Amino acid sequence: MTLWLRIQIEEAWWRLLRRRSKLRVACIGVTIALTALPISAQASPLPRPPLENLVYFLDSTDSALKPLHTEKWKDALRMGFNNFRLHLQIPGVASPFRLRAGSDVTFVIRCSYPDSLKLYALAIKKKKRDAVVSGAKIFTRSGPELERPYGLRFALSEYEDSSFKIVVRSPEPGEYAFTFGVAVFDFGVDTQ
Repeated sequence: MTLWLRIQIEEAWWRLLRRRSKLRVACIGVTIALTALPISAQASPLPRPPLENLVYFLDSTDSALKPLHTEKWKDALRMGFNNFRLHLQIPGVASPFRLRAGSDVTFVIRCSYPDSLKLYALAIKKKKRDAVVSGAKIFTRSGPELERPYGLRFALSEYEDSSFKIVVRSPEPGEYAFTFGVAVFDFGVDTQ
């Protein structure tokens, strides 16, 4: 829009306002509403994760970030005749951090490189929670080869500056764990 056209529109607007008082009141009301709109339409700021490299649950009811429980873990190597598998083992049969099943679950992490974040479903074996992290076949025609990647899928998107949002689509009831570097963050999903 050219400057001349903009000035003409503003002059016509003000001429119209001077002529009719009812129209003037309505136009002033619309102007005030339009001026206040950007202020009231702004969404409340997203909560920012206070600590780096820690996974938080984003509570949709009050938009609060709740840190997931950090667990001590150990790895176990299990070998068969033709393969081996590396297991992640967490003591105890259930995580203290519980969520309800039936909807998508959102988490947030503040980190530089989210590529090393993995999610695993845990099986309960002998009072431990266990997940296969990696594996390989030793004797194949082409030599040793890694098995398919283990872990569950999740959606990862940018959240805020150097923070990422993790959405797990309707997880089934059970035990789960995120691994990020050498840290393990677990949570459980209960039936509704």
